[in-house]
Amino acid sequence: MLTGPEALTMTEIAERAGVATGRRLTYVEESLDDAHASRRAAYPDEPDWQIEAWVSTYTAIADGSCAEVATGRARGLEDVLTP
Repeated sequence: MLTGPEALTMTEIAERAGVATGRRLTYVEESLDDAHASRRAAYPDEPDWQIEAWVSTYTAIADGSCAEVATGRARGLEDVLTP
């Protein structure tokens, strides 16, 4: 499960990751067909199951399926991205 101390949207993840890394990052929503095509173009040698795994992970984050907030020792996004 992908979780942490906050439930973040894809837009929030991109914005915060950009600040933490000093890069301008944005989230661009894609249709499922476009998501498969863009992953296939970027990784032409990867097997179909890997492409599907990437797309389904992003889909689950975007639709809130992974919005569970962890308790205990969960680290925030910025904690993971900055040394």
